[in-house]
Amino acid sequence: MPDKIEMRPTPPLADRIANGEVEAPLESLVFPPPTRPLHVADRLNREVFTDGTGNTTIKWWRDSWWKYVDTHWVEVEVLTIRKPIYYHLVNMKYKNNADTLVDWAPTPTRIGNILEPLKICNHVPKSVSAPTWINERDEGPAKAYFPLRNCLFHLPTGETTPHTANLFNTWSLDFDYQPDVDCPEWKKFVADTYTHDPAAAITLQQWFGYVLSGRTDLQKGLMMLGPGGSGKGVTDRILRALMGGSTNVAASSVQALSTNFGLSAWVGKPLAVLSDSRDSGAIPDAVVSRLLSVIGEDAVPVDVKQKDPISTQLPIRVMIMSNEIPSFRDSSRALIKRWLVIETAVSHRDNPDTELETRLMGELSGIFLWAIEGLHDLERRGRFTVPGATTETIEMMNDAAAQEATFMNEEYLVTGDPDDYEWLSEIYPAYEAWVSRRGGKALSQNRFKAKIKAAGMEGVTVTKRPRGDKRLEVIAGISKRNTI
Repeated sequence: MPDKIEMRPTPPLADRIANGEVEAPLESLVFPPPTRPLHVADRLNREVFTDGTGNTTIKWWRDSWWKYVDTHWVEVEVLTIRKPIYYHLVNMKYKNNADTLVDWAPTPTRIGNILEPLKICNHVPKSVSAPTWINERDEGPAKAYFPLRNCLFHLPTGETTPHTANLFNTWSLDFDYQPDVDCPEWKKFVADTYTHDPAAAITLQQWFGYVLSGRTDLQKGLMMLGPGGSGKGVTDRILRALMGGSTNVAASSVQALSTNFGLSAWVGKPLAVLSDSRDSGAIPDAVVSRLLSVIGEDAVPVDVKQKDPISTQLPIRVMIMSNEIPSFRDSSRALIKRWLVIETAVSHRDNPDTELETRLMGELSGIFLWAIEGLHDLERRGRFTVPGATTETIEMMNDAAAQEATFMNEEYLVTGDPDDYEWLSEIYPAYEAWVSRRGGKALSQNRFKAKIKAAGMEGVTVTKRPRGDKRLEVIAGISKRNTI
């Protein structure tokens, strides 16, 4: 089997025309007149924006122009579309009302009049998510094809095919598929990093494969915790490089995700990495809600600057890298259940291997194959391997996520019996004191009640009971603990 597979496509015709490398294939030097912009746009599509295999190389998607560049589609400015149109039309003629041939003479106004029908000819609905086939194909789901520099790799079979503009994918990897390479440095790094928890090494390999696959159906994110210099950063940068670097990975933070436009950078990206999420308080509810929706494959509203907002499912995997355990305020603990948690243990800051990352970057083609092995392992098992060393960490996350439920379980007996209840007027001050002892900030009474309802404690409800001539609020399904 060859060491390298060369399947490099011919550059799109529009690029070659714009660069003066070739002349456009002309049906005729006579073009439709400027007064028939839809006919002009259709002809331009065929002569300028179509490659040698008959696929169109520009698209209008989600209020932006997209252009095919050898291996994938990229968002481009409008001048990138205007330029080859000018080059093409400057040599054209058309018949005027007197049936006389005159120069087409492109001007900003005439080109501008063409752009709207050109959008219509190349429109991809906003509801469509990449990757997808532009024209129906028999090759199966588009997301099963993984774009590397020299070919498309079919994940289920391991077969390779040439790149095609018919695959509307918004990212590609910047290294070649090489079927016979290995990654000994990387394997040693992973084994050394997770000596304390070998299961975490398996989880990491499965996660790499899951990210590569484009799958989101297991509805999991990855959280890497551990001290600085313990391998988190190296792992993060290798995965980013494996996914094609900064153009393909949405680098974000908890603070950025809480803003109106926090999700806009996630559109069209296969991976989002939230940087160190240490925080003196809880992660905002808006961030918890967005993460839960994205990882759970729900449609989310996305505000994009200077564009119409969209509501769409984001087919993206999410990773959090942190030195400390993030504090998610989520009474239902639903988000906690979405995370795979792996921990690094030993910091190498005092004795770093400064050449390690350079050596690992040289093994990306081998790491790709290692990740594919992880994907196949995940497919065989049907679920992610759960690291054994993170049980306590997950318990701490659960306590922090639903501290109101933790308070109830610590301070009261949860019986679930509606005949057992305590007055809210007595419970809430006890809660405030409990939070204060832990160095936290208590919620308002109304928010406290809402969190208790959302906590999902069986038989525990906020209701009312008679007290004298009034009906006052109680929490039912609990009783005071006996103290000696």
